[in-house]
Amino acid sequence: MNQPNLSVMAPKAAPVAESPDILALVRRYIWLLIAGAAVGAGASAGYYEYALNNQAEFTARIPFQVLPPPTPLGNQDNSQIVNMTQDDTSALINRQKLIFEQDPFLEKILNSDEFHPNGGDTQWLAQHKSDKFYYIKRDLVVVPRVNAGAFELTFTSRDPGEAQKLVQAAAKEYFQYLRTDSKQISSAYLRNLQEGLKQQETDYQRQSDALVDTQKSMKIDVLKAGFEIQKNALQSLNDDFTKADAAAQSAKGQYETFKTRRDNLRASGNATTAVPTVSFDASTTRPAGMSEVEIADLILSLEMKQYIENDFTLRTLINTRYQWEQQLAAEKSKPAPSGTTLKEIKARLDEIETQTSIVRDKLKIDALQRMAKTLEDESTSKRALADYIGTIRSAKEQEVNDLGQRLLQWDQRVADLKSLQELVTRMRNQVKLAVANSFTDDTRVKQMIDAPAVPVNPSWPKWYMFIPLGTMAGLGLSALIAYLLLLADTRIRTPRDISRTLQLPTLGFVPDEVDDRILTGDVETAILNSPSSMVAESFRQIRSHITAQTAHNPVNSLVVASVAPGGGATTVASNLAAAMALNDLRVLLVDANFYRPSLHRTYKSLPAEGLTDVLCDPALVNEAIMPHPELSRLHVMGIGGKIQGASSELFEGKAFRELLESLKSKYDLIIFDGAPLNLVSDSLSLASRVDGVVSVVRAGEVSRGTVVRIRDQIRGVHGNLLGFILNAAKTSNSGYFKENYRSFHRYAVKNGR
Repeated sequence: MNQPNLSVMAPKAAPVAESPDILALVRRYIWLLIAGAAVGAGASAGYYEYALNNQAEFTARIPFQVLPPPTPLGNQDNSQIVNMTQDDTSALINRQKLIFEQDPFLEKILNSDEFHPNGGDTQWLAQHKSDKFYYIKRDLVVVPRVNAGAFELTFTSRDPGEAQKLVQAAAKEYFQYLRTDSKQISSAYLRNLQEGLKQQETDYQRQSDALVDTQKSMKIDVLKAGFEIQKNALQSLNDDFTKADAAAQSAKGQYETFKTRRDNLRASGNATTAVPTVSFDASTTRPAGMSEVEIADLILSLEMKQYIENDFTLRTLINTRYQWEQQLAAEKSKPAPSGTTLKEIKARLDEIETQTSIVRDKLKIDALQRMAKTLEDESTSKRALADYIGTIRSAKEQEVNDLGQRLLQWDQRVADLKSLQELVTRMRNQVKLAVANSFTDDTRVKQMIDAPAVPVNPSWPKWYMFIPLGTMAGLGLSALIAYLLLLADTRIRTPRDISRTLQLPTLGFVPDEVDDRILTGDVETAILNSPSSMVAESFRQIRSHITAQTAHNPVNSLVVASVAPGGGATTVASNLAAAMALNDLRVLLVDANFYRPSLHRTYKSLPAEGLTDVLCDPALVNEAIMPHPELSRLHVMGIGGKIQGASSELFEGKAFRELLESLKSKYDLIIFDGAPLNLVSDSLSLASRVDGVVSVVRAGEVSRGTVVRIRDQIRGVHGNLLGFILNAAKTSNSGYFKENYRSFHRYAVKNGR
């Protein structure tokens, strides 16, 4: 019986647009990546050669040694002296860098004889005359070597000899500048530093004295102790206020609840009726609404009800009634009771009962009013207490805030004084360093070589600046092209393309017979001829998936059809039928492809009669079925001889339905080898009659859009799509299955398969 496909009712899931697998991209387009990297490396190597021959630059260098301070710096220990010496070296080198950034100094270098040999211009100056200050700042550089206590002066030019001469000219002007200007700069620096230190010491002393006076006047210790006491008191007041406020809220809630309930009870019945009054007149009539007595019965507390019962007047009436009841009992016990006396006693009892009821009602009303008044007074008093505590708390909070603000100001002044003290300490150290360095920089800088060497190797270009970057650029460009090619390729190649990208069920994949080294014989009967092959193992896995999927919703008939011609539906149907028969099921394999029947090529001894003959004459069913020669539980039925003009109408007729029901009674599973789903309607018509549909996709042959369209067509005829099988999955396709095949072969050989 056809199983309903519930997924038809659900909204269609849109295909997931996900990035291609990086590993798949690399394996599929490894040739493109290698070619791109090679082209990039070649192009960058070519440009490197061009730059080396036509644009090479050479850098000449003069190293300078920085001498340490000539005298110890105060009374510091050795570690302090070392640190201060390193700082001094760094500061001196930075001063030299600033010298070479000044336009007046650079102007002196540019006007030197070396830059104007024989009254003309050097090659460097002629090339950069349009913006000579920019280019000389770029090519004349001070390179620090602080850890080594040295720095280098470098000059870069396309002519190595010119670079050597120009850097030497710059060094000569540099030393002349140090001798003439450095001492003035050093003296001014020391004078400014000493004046700044004196000013900071004065400010520190003034603030320190002011802080001592403030400490005495404010009595800081007493102020801190008082602040802690007031803070603890404020915490206690906060706790008391929280409790009092909660009690006031609770009392107010009780009163509001009581009043609301009383008003609601008054409004029940006739809401316009006035509240009934109570008098001792027994003839008083009650209005239609709920009376105050009835309200009191519902909402009076147990204490109030006990108060009513203990009332003296009520207790007196109850005792009097008890005495008259005793007299009535005594009169009734006489041999000849007097009727008049009994009547009087009963009248008296009725009167007492009426009075008792009236007194009790009056007491209930009074208790109701007293209860309301008590709750209201309790709510008012507790709120007043909470407000009183809140007022005290606010005053205390303001007092604590004032004390905290004063202490905060004190702490800030102490921190400011500490920062000023640290600043004074640092400036004193700087003054000591400046005094020790009162010698000019020209006495601290020593040229390590007399004349710089003519550079032999170019400083630019370097091969590692071109070839690695060019290789990476070519690799990146080829990776981008490969990525675009992979995005443009919508063919189904891996199970991932079906399950994750298209969100469709996958039953498994079958490897290409060329890649299975263990496979022997025809692939259509691989599960019988080569049970140890990976093709056979894949069909066992597909069988397990179908069995597990249909465990709670068994199928007795299914059609196996490929999405497009050449998909391998016959191979899948034949091996799947054998796999099910090996699982102790009675299986019938039927050729249902009217256009290109294929089972007769696999099973040579098929009877001449087949499906089309049986549909015309059901009595031929036994003659059309052939048992498998090696597997007794597997039977095969061919297409028959009457296939001329056969079409999908045969599957939609009554004869096919009756034949299908008859075959289901004899077999556990009937598998139809159907025609391609995207060309003819035969398999779609058959899909609406059987319990399940298995669609076969040949790897690399069908687009994703075609698979989605086939899925929608099967749903359109209410077919139960069990899933897709990827057939002929090749190792060359992105390398997706290559490692799986290798692992299987190694495992099978290791275990003697």
